[in-house]
Formats: sequence, structure tokens, C-alpha cells
Amino acid sequence: MLTAMERDQFNEKKSNRLRDFILDDQDLLVELIGSADLEVIKDLTRALQLSPCFDDMDKRSLLARIVKSYPAVQSLISGEQSRHDATLLVSWESLERRKNEYTELVQKKIPANSKEIAIARSYGDLRENTSIKPPKKCRNS
Repeated sequence: MLTAMERDQFNEKKSNRLRDFILDDQDLLVELIGSADLEVIKDLTRALQLSPCFDDMDKRSLLARIVKSYPAVQSLISGEQSRHDATLLVSWESLERRKNEYTELVQKKIPANSKEIAIARSYGDLRENTSIKPPKKCRNS
């Protein structure tokens, strides 16, 4: 329906009756999406936000109607992520492996790297491969 309105928006001969019906009837939009699942409603919410068919105030009004009936889409409009979306699930094995990697990094690799940097600093040159000498040029007689 939204695609049809977008297509007809630039056709001067067609009227915007469908657009006007949706704006004027406070319950029409919610009734139209009443049997849709939440993912379809989220897709509609995203499409409505990007649609050129409605001005900003009309979009806000339509989005408010959707949020009133389906509060789960609020985060799409406000840009906030819920705490539930940020939940991370890991196995015990994976957690232990990551802890061991972290411990090895902090206790072994970083101190060893610091020592190597100190040695390079004592040579006065911190560029990579500084200890490798370039080959001597041969003189042709």
C-alpha cells in the first residue's frame, strides 16, 4: 500500500485518496496491520520513516498510532536499543577460553612486547626491522 502511494505521489492525475484515508481515520492503519507479525510491523515502521508520501508531522502521527498498539517498535523510532537486544550468550568453555586468552595477553605477551620495545628504544630506532642491516652495495671496477 505504501509502495502504491509512493508510486502515485508524482502522478498529478491521481488523487491521494488512500493517503488521506490513512491520515483521517485514526484506526485504519492499526486495523490494516492488526494481523501482521511483529517483523512486518517493524518493516512498515522503517519504510514509513523513509517514505516521501507524508510530511514530518503526518509521519509522527502515524508512527505514534503504531507505537500505541505495538510498543515493541518504539526503539526503531527513538533509536534506543533495549537491554534485551544487547544480551550476549556464551558457553562456559568459551568463557574460560577467553579468560585464559586475556590472562596470557596481560601477564605474558604485553610485558614481553614492552621489553622488546625497550630494547629497540635503547638502539635509538623504533622502526620495524631496524636490526636488519641492508646488504652492502658491490662496486664494479
